[in-house]
Formats: sequence, C-alpha cells, structure tokens
Amino acid sequence: MSREKFPDDMLVCRCEEITAGEIRQAIREGARDVTGV
Repeated sequence: MSREKFPDDMLVCRCEEITAGEIRQAIREGARDVTGV
C-alpha cells in the first residue's frame, strides 16, 4: 500500500495512538525526523 493511500484516521502506532493524519500534519508544520513527529 502506498503511503498516499493511508487514510488520515489510520492508526500507525498503537503504543502512542498516532494516526497517519497526525504524521502528515507534523510534516506540514516542519517536522523532519521521528522526534519532530
């Protein structure tokens, strides 16, 4: 599956409850590494 096809509400990390949409938003806001996300 291509990363573009992940829906925003798809859970990427169960431990931290992070969704694909939250990761995309962090990148739009300037995050450039895992720590930034």
